[in-house]
Amino acid sequence: MMNCKNIKTHQGKQAYKLYLGACVVLCSVVVSAVAVAQNYLPSGRLPKITIGGKQVLTNEQMKHNTVDSDLPEALKNDRTKMAIENRRRIQIWNHTPFRGPVAAPITWVEMNDMSCLYCQDLSQKIDEIFKKDKYKGKIQHFFMHLPVDKYNFTNAAAFYGRLAFGAGEFWDYRQSLYNVSSATDNIFTEKLISVGVPEKEIRRMTRKNARQYYKELDADRTAVQSMGEHKPPVLYVNGIKIGGSITLEQLESLMDYEIKLYERSL
Repeated sequence: MMNCKNIKTHQGKQAYKLYLGACVVLCSVVVSAVAVAQNYLPSGRLPKITIGGKQVLTNEQMKHNTVDSDLPEALKNDRTKMAIENRRRIQIWNHTPFRGPVAAPITWVEMNDMSCLYCQDLSQKIDEIFKKDKYKGKIQHFFMHLPVDKYNFTNAAAFYGRLAFGAGEFWDYRQSLYNVSSATDNIFTEKLISVGVPEKEIRRMTRKNARQYYKELDADRTAVQSMGEHKPPVLYVNGIKIGGSITLEQLESLMDYEIKLYERSL
């Protein structure tokens, strides 16, 4: 007959055996779960699919093969491929000036400050490309305000740019600033008049819409800087950033590639 001490010892052994058994079962479940999960975890390689004993390409493989086969030689390196595959989504506002057809295969988003003289090199370069016959009707060009001075996000050039947009003369006004050597209100007023905005209309729109123009410039700045862009000029082509991995000199090669992909999808 067991005494109390033996009963406690016996119960302890039984509890320990139950504990070990539970551990074994739990480990088996975990191992099984891991084995099952490994069948579904991406390995970094695309799956092989066969039909009638012949291997065929998945849509994802076709996409990757298209990138490899159609890229110009100048863009065939790992850095440019990564830039192309990691496109950015850009917030475009209703107040954002644009030119070109809505359904164009190429979308430019220029982020710039019209008061910045050294930033005009980019604007002039892409203006030349925009006018080329081979790109006629194939580019939609947006312009967003990105201030040089992050502590002073508005300036006279940008403010009068909003006024030019309201008058339907934004792009002519933007181009008229290429030969500006000083930034004063009088200069920008003269430029507006030179592109067809009457002085009386300039005064009227300034009184009526000044507050709205400042809000629009602030909205541009907020959207652009939220992407990590803080210094103009910046250019995105179909969500792909120009500069760094893909240089401005390679812009047309990238555009030709994007147009080829677009035409293939039709």
